[in-house]
Order: sequence, then structure tokens, then C-alpha cells
Amino acid sequence: MNEPKLGWNRVLLGLFLIGLVCRFPYIFRPGFQQDMLYYRSCAEYLSEHSVPSIYAHTDQIAGGVVNYPPVYFYILQILGKFARLFSENPFQTTGFLVLIKSVNILADLGTAFCLLYYLKKRFGSSYGLLGFAFFWLNPAVIYIGSHFGQTDTIFSFFLVLAAVLLQTLPFAGGIFCGAALGMKMQALPLLPLFFLFPLFERKYRAFCMMGLGLLISMAVLLLPFYFTQQLSLLIRSCFWEPMQWGTQLTYGAWNLWQLHADPSVSDQLPFLFLFGSDGDLPADSILLWFSYHRFGLFLFLISYVFIIIRFCYWRDEEWSGFWWALSVISLAFFFFPTRIHERYLFPFFVFAVPLATIGGSGRRIGYTVLSIFFLLNLIAVCPPDSRTVSLSEVHAGSSDVMAVVGLSAAAFWIGKQWSRTDRVRWALLAALGFILMAALIERRTAPLPLSAYPMRSWTQEWKDPQRDRSINGHLLQVGNRVYARGIGTHASSRIVFDVPENAQRMSGWIGPDASVIGGYERTSVIFVVELDGKEVFRSSPFTAHSAAQKIEIPLSGKHELVLIVEDAGDGNKDDLADWCGLFLEYGGREL
Repeated sequence: MNEPKLGWNRVLLGLFLIGLVCRFPYIFRPGFQQDMLYYRSCAEYLSEHSVPSIYAHTDQIAGGVVNYPPVYFYILQILGKFARLFSENPFQTTGFLVLIKSVNILADLGTAFCLLYYLKKRFGSSYGLLGFAFFWLNPAVIYIGSHFGQTDTIFSFFLVLAAVLLQTLPFAGGIFCGAALGMKMQALPLLPLFFLFPLFERKYRAFCMMGLGLLISMAVLLLPFYFTQQLSLLIRSCFWEPMQWGTQLTYGAWNLWQLHADPSVSDQLPFLFLFGSDGDLPADSILLWFSYHRFGLFLFLISYVFIIIRFCYWRDEEWSGFWWALSVISLAFFFFPTRIHERYLFPFFVFAVPLATIGGSGRRIGYTVLSIFFLLNLIAVCPPDSRTVSLSEVHAGSSDVMAVVGLSAAAFWIGKQWSRTDRVRWALLAALGFILMAALIERRTAPLPLSAYPMRSWTQEWKDPQRDRSINGHLLQVGNRVYARGIGTHASSRIVFDVPENAQRMSGWIGPDASVIGGYERTSVIFVVELDGKEVFRSSPFTAHSAAQKIEIPLSGKHELVLIVEDAGDGNKDDLADWCGLFLEYGGREL
């Protein structure tokens, strides 16, 4: 193996500095504001309280939901206590934002050095530097860690560190497997590979040591919850409730479900675009005896079984099969299940680095195309100008095409490693080509959710308006129907939007939030819509048991939209109100 002629340390230092400079401009930007507000709020609470207690005091957290496993909360607790050393209330400052993002950047750097160490030790310095550059200088990796500020970077660092330590220090590898599981439940489908690998190499002692490390790390994480009698609450908050939460097919991820419907639409079935349906069906409708959510899980489980079987019968070097299986499971987890966020593809760009580095041009092209696809998906959800969400501004057709591009690149990646012939690769691409043609035949301009647009201003007497959640943090529900998108408010409130150019109409439903039934029986609210300072709609008073009312508001030629909720003259006690399923329809041109 030829060593690079340039000074190895100088090249490494240069790559490190370039990546650091590229990240620097993003760390001062708000990033994904909803999550940043959530992390700030958690850190503020944890700076004065224990981690187990946060699961029982969700009312003190912005968003009112605590469904992360505890590892990241321990990190936020450390950051919060550290920040309080310098300021009494540092949590809404730019400095604390930089502190949160710095942890993600350090995790990226740790991941890059893990890949460098692994590839250098196994294949030589030149491949180590190449792998380091593949990850550290990847624009998508730079963007998600320094701009988004998401936990996926830390989670992936724990996993790649466990993978690198697998053969040399299996006990430590097991500990970091536990840390990854304590960070995100996304680790669950990946962990079996970490234990299958030493079994295939007949390293039974390593297998046992990894298991011991995993058990010890989980015990350390869970014992504080056991002694404070919060263990059942932790399991319910981090596992059971997230499995039930959410009604959307995709939360911004350009995956399989993007081909079928706008990401905001919850009550549609998969693959109806093949038959020309507009998908206006109840959320509990079924296809082939499955709900769309279970159908997505079924697709993932089928693919998971085949991946494991392929890994078990791998005929090449076992290290190659290990990294291939990790990368493909990450792809399957992103593309097949429903309720997936755009950032869930991030682990792929860690596990695929050894294959892209050692492989030929085909693997590197596949890795590059998927990196571009991922970056565009991240920008669509959280653009550089730091608007909270821009899904509404993504043309439905463009995102469909991008979803097919991503699926095609993933199929190429899988086929490139699966078979030395082109048959598998071309069969996968042909199937995806059919899906693309069907999607293009059915092309339409989809309505876009108002809740995805930025609010110009708002005032509300109690709490803040909630996007896609009720004011108390639950799913939007009026009567017995649940809505994926909308705005949860409480009287009295006034929310101002700029009317997008070419918007023709707003339609949706209004009514009292279902949580008032049986709990807050004093509800009495009135919904008002103003356009350019003129009242164009006023509802009759709603009570706790009132049914939802459909509204349609013409927007053509208007510039300012104001949504108002008033009490009905008896005070605002228990006046929870929901603007449900508000969509903007456009004319004149496609968006």
C-alpha cells in the first residue's frame, strides 16, 4: 500500500481547518427553531432539576413533549449547568445556541477521526485521509451538524465508535452501543449487527464482552429512573408513545411516501397515485389489510430480513458485509416507514464511508448523489435563512422527483454491493422508473399547509400558538377526527400571515379542541378571519361539544391574512381552539 508523499499531518490539519471554516458561519444561525427552542427549554429546566424528573414535568418544557431517551438530556444538563456559571439566564442567548451546536460539531469531528483511524489501520494512510475527507467535508454533514443542530450527529458518533472498537475493545464497544440506544431508539435495528459480526468471526469472548458492556451501560442509565420510580414513565415516554404519535406520512423526508402525497396530508393511503386517486380517505383506511403506517413497517421489516440474510451469507471480506448492512439498514429505515424525519438518513453517511473510500467510482458516485439528495432535503426543511419550516414552499412535483432520485441512488448503492452483475441493479432502477412515470402522469398542484409558513406576528393571552399541535401539546382533534396540520390556539389570539403570491384560497376546519370534552366544559369561542384589515368571516359561538365547521376563504389579490379567536363574552376560561387542516390552494402557475 503506497503512503501519500505529502506530509500526512499537514494534509490532515488542512482538511480539518477547511471543514471547521465551512461550519463556522452556520453556528450563529437559529437553525431548526422549533427544536432549538425545545433544547434550550430542556437545558434550562435540567440546570436546576434531575434528568428523571423531566419526564414527569413536561408542562415546563417548550412543546410539552419529552420523548427522547435520557442520554441527550444528560448532555443538556451539563451544558445548562456550565452556562449558568457565566450568566443567570443564558438560555436564550446566541452563546448558548453556539454551545449546543458545538457538541454536534465535536461529534462530527469524533466520527471523522474514528473513520480515519479504522481506514488508516486497515488500508493505509491515504485511504484514512480520503475517508476523513469524505465525511468531514461532506456539505450535508456540515449542514445538519452546524445549522440544524440535531442529535443525530452524536447518536452516529456513538455507533461508529462502537463499530471501530468492536474487534479490539469489545467491552467498550458494548458500552457505546448502550449509549447510542440511550440516545435514540433508531439504534434498535442496527444493534443486532454488532453482535452478529463477532459470532461470524467465531470470537465468542468478544460477543460476551460486548453484551456485558451493553448491559452495564443500560443499567447505569436506567438505575436513576428505577430509584425515583420513573422507569415505567421513561419506557412509556420514549417507546410506547412515540410509536402512537403522529399521523403524517412523512415529516419532511423525501422517501417513498413523498411520491404518494404532500408531506402534510395524514389521511391518505400509499400508492393511490398509481390509480389517479386524490387520496381523500380517513386515516384509518387500509390497504392489503394494513394501515399505511403498518404497511410501511412491513416494507421495512421485509427489507431488514433480506439484509440480515445477505449479511449472513456474505462471501466477500466480512468487514465489507458489516458496513454494507449498516448502511443499507439506514437507507431502508429512511425510505420505507412512515412518520420519518428528513434527518434520519444521516447514519448512512457514516456507515457508507468505508465502502465509498475503498470501493471504485460506482460506490463513490452513489455516495455523492445521495449526499446531494440529502443536502437538498435538509435545505427544503430548514433553509439557510433560518425560516422555521419551508415545506410549504417546496413544489410537490419537485419533491416527488427528488424522492425518486434518492430511491434510485439508494437502489444503485444496494445493487453495487449486492451483485457483481448488473441484473439486480437494473431491475431495481426499472421498478423505480415505473413509479416515477406513474407519479408524473398523476402530476397535480397540491394544496400546501398554512402551518408551514412563518407567522409574521402573533399575540395570545395564554401560552403560544402551536404548529400542528393543540395548545396543550396533543394532536389536533375536533370531535373524533384527528388532523395532521393546523394551528392550536387559546382565546384570545391574533395570528398574522403574509399571503403568498398566487394563493387563491384557504380551506380547512375550525372548532374546539377535543381535549375540552370531559375536562374543560366551559369552552366558548368565536373564530374570525380578516383579510387586509377587513373582516371576511365570523363564526357562531362554539362550545365544548360543537362539531368542526368547514371554512373556505378566497385569497386572490390579498396580502395580509389574520386568524383571530375570541371568547364568546364570558371570559377565556378553557377556550382551547384549533384551526385544523388549513391549506392554501394556488392558481396561475405551479409552485
